[in-house]
Amino acid sequence: MRSFISFFLLAYALDAAISTVDEIAFVLSDGYVLAPVRSFVAQMVLLLCVPVYLSMGIDSRLPKRMLMPMILLVVWAAFGCFPLLIYFNHRTVLVSVSIVQLGVSAFVFFQVKRIAGDSWFLKPEYFARPVFKLKNTVWFAAANIALLPVVFFLLLIFSVHLYLDNKTGGFMQVGSDGIYLQEKTYSRDGKTIRLVAMMHIGSKEYYEEMSRFLSGGKAIVLAEGVTDKTGILKNSLSYANFADFIGLDTQENMVISGKLIEYEDLTAIEEDSVEFENEPGIIRADIDSLDLSKDAIEFIENVSILFNNSDSIADGFGKYLSWYSENMTPEREEVILKEIVDKRNAVLLDYLDQALLRFDIIVIPWGAMHMPGLEQAILEKDFTVGERTSRLAVGFDRLFGANR
Repeated sequence: MRSFISFFLLAYALDAAISTVDEIAFVLSDGYVLAPVRSFVAQMVLLLCVPVYLSMGIDSRLPKRMLMPMILLVVWAAFGCFPLLIYFNHRTVLVSVSIVQLGVSAFVFFQVKRIAGDSWFLKPEYFARPVFKLKNTVWFAAANIALLPVVFFLLLIFSVHLYLDNKTGGFMQVGSDGIYLQEKTYSRDGKTIRLVAMMHIGSKEYYEEMSRFLSGGKAIVLAEGVTDKTGILKNSLSYANFADFIGLDTQENMVISGKLIEYEDLTAIEEDSVEFENEPGIIRADIDSLDLSKDAIEFIENVSILFNNSDSIADGFGKYLSWYSENMTPEREEVILKEIVDKRNAVLLDYLDQALLRFDIIVIPWGAMHMPGLEQAILEKDFTVGERTSRLAVGFDRLFGANR
């Protein structure tokens, strides 16, 4: 056990040192220089955390106060450093966490030296005590059985809530019973804009409710949906397989009743047209695939593989991860996602300006990730926030076919 713990401490320190050097090198040269070695050592340390953690419940001699913070830091970093990545720059977080890990490693070694005297590793005398103590094992088992599931569940819910709330500006939130989507109404000089947050996967009841809501009334609906007139996209992005796997429905199956119109017809439509008294006008207010960069197209194609894989969800996920590890970095992904959101928002806002000239009520049922930018643009047009409506999109009791 002494050799194993010494090896773990050494591997942990090596991982911290390599990560720190690699992150600093990236800041200075805009590129990783130790990526293959770093990945191997990091995975080894993460795997070592499992037997070290379990050993603490069996071997009463192990210094839990030193080992536990080391393990918790590695696991926390492996799960994305939530919630730091939500509020701070990605690069800043990675550099900071690497430095913290290096500091924790140095602190542990100095603690070991304080115990061992003239050695940086625990001496054989430290392990001369009895290995097994029933009290230690009982307390360790009880703590894991009682606390770990609760802690991990709360951490997961809290992290997801913070992430969604931050990325969607509060338009998507996690409640105690499921995921909620928000609708906000904005008013100015007799004009009303309704931002209706949507998601691609939800319950059948949610989409039925949204279909009724969007199909009623005299309004113009600026619908979402990237077109592909020239056939650039080889694989159409569909969430049907994944939705069926987890027991939910998709936005694709939602039907909105109304009169379809084109952009060229938007300014020619009379506001009091009888055709719009009992049903809305619907216009595709989105971009075409030609307007996206090659990187964005490649990203969409591979996300399609993730969700559309006909063999299995696991196989599709494996193929996506393989492509991502070879072709993507967090920085590149951030740029692509920003393009997909911001460029489409800009086109939508042009449609909105035209619609405001003719219609009193404009409904925008778009993905929740688009909402922060759209809300900011609408507020800049001197609209004020009014009514808010919250709808349950996914109930936790409906996942994986429960109570279907």
